[in-house]
Amino acid sequence: MIRLIDLLREAKQVGILYHYTIYENAVDILKDSKLKSGMSDDNLSSISFTRDKNFHKQRRTLSKFMEPQCRFTFDGDKLSNKYKISPYAQGAVGDVDPFAKSKKGFEAEERITSDKPFTIPLNNYLISFDMVVDYKDQSEWWFRYEDQADAIKLCIEKKVPINMVDKNGSPIPYKERQSIWQRILKSITPNNVDENNLDGYSLSIKKIGDDYFVLAKKGNTEVGKLSFIKSKFKPKLIATSVVVDPNYRRLGIATTMYNFAENKLHMKFIPNENVLTPDGKKFWSSRNK
Repeated sequence: MIRLIDLLREAKQVGILYHYTIYENAVDILKDSKLKSGMSDDNLSSISFTRDKNFHKQRRTLSKFMEPQCRFTFDGDKLSNKYKISPYAQGAVGDVDPFAKSKKGFEAEERITSDKPFTIPLNNYLISFDMVVDYKDQSEWWFRYEDQADAIKLCIEKKVPINMVDKNGSPIPYKERQSIWQRILKSITPNNVDENNLDGYSLSIKKIGDDYFVLAKKGNTEVGKLSFIKSKFKPKLIATSVVVDPNYRRLGIATTMYNFAENKLHMKFIPNENVLTPDGKKFWSSRNK
């Protein structure tokens, strides 16, 4: 006769598992409502997890541009009922082993693997989507990402619980969390720029490759164009050129195009000293006041 205690012993007590990623990838996961396997260095299709709530401190594992991180929190016990979860530690590359247990970069993970590509639905196993927030950083650069805003909106749309944790993986204090929510909600629902009715002007934004463009029109006439890129090293925008028709200058069109881009992408511009004209220097001197 099988006793209940024996069944409990046989069941895997995996506990909480975290799947860390950057917001750009999180948006795709939330859109699809599932995790997708990727090819690992041992030629297996795999999805990696960790038990370490401080895994985000190993920034190099996720993004070379130091982008803010997030994580999906899963019920490991439920996952283990359908999937085989195995421990894994990344090995050496050539003669160098930066991931050795004695090294700072050591990564102990849990993996689900297969010899074929596979997916894991979020609905059955997801506990929450966690934002890793450096809320004591007064520059607040960590939420100036359009992908972060999109992830939040998708969580709201799909009724996925959102948690906020600090850089140590601990819950954000309630008062701080409420304040952060207000600022984020304000940033993802800007109301100070109406591209469809801006005193007779219209604004639009488009992306071609790595380049972004804001176009300002008066009726069918293009009266301004702002070209810019995202910085590869920090969450900022960098203008590469700004042109306003001479007949429409001194009307605030350049300023409006900058503001429009910042509202759309949830990042701030920094001056591009390499292309600043005398007029450009005056513009930035006035804008920074």
